[in-house]
Amino acid sequence: MKKKAKLIKKINAIIKRADLPRYLHKYGPKKYELWVYIFSLIVKSLFRLSYRRACNLLNMLGFNVPSKSSLQRQSKNIPRYIWKRLLNATIDFTPEIVAIDGTGLSRTSISWYYVNRIGGVKMNSFYKLSVCIDVIKKKILSIRLRSKRASDIKDVKYLVNSLPKKPNLCLMDKGYDAKFASVFA
Repeated sequence: MKKKAKLIKKINAIIKRADLPRYLHKYGPKKYELWVYIFSLIVKSLFRLSYRRACNLLNMLGFNVPSKSSLQRQSKNIPRYIWKRLLNATIDFTPEIVAIDGTGLSRTSISWYYVNRIGGVKMNSFYKLSVCIDVIKKKILSIRLRSKRASDIKDVKYLVNSLPKKPNLCLMDKGYDAKFASVFA
């Protein structure tokens, strides 16, 4: 029980440092606090569980969590700025050397042949992920996710401006242009 209380205190401290509201919605029902949703979604993601299994696991461990449908609904309602503030609240150091790079991710693994055969509609099955990482501490500092194809150059300014503190040096591969040196000046 003591460890459970420590974990709740840590999550609440990060939420307080991020200057987030106690409840997710200003006018909505105040049954569950924001930390419950954040904690439940982190457990779901870390252990790669479905919403139902994550809720069942947390209930068995003694946490009072919302139902799976409520957790599913609220996961879509949590704005991006909340995740960004939570990430920035975990950074308590000035990054010396950062690295920025991007990659493409596939949404689904359905074959296009199968989609054509059943008469389905081809959907955009691509995500573009750009990440800024502290090289020394190996900590993610900022993230940009796009649903359309885009050049790596487009995300540099966003990634650097979203850092809580400016780094001394930024490492990038050949896909980036030298004109972004002014961002660090």
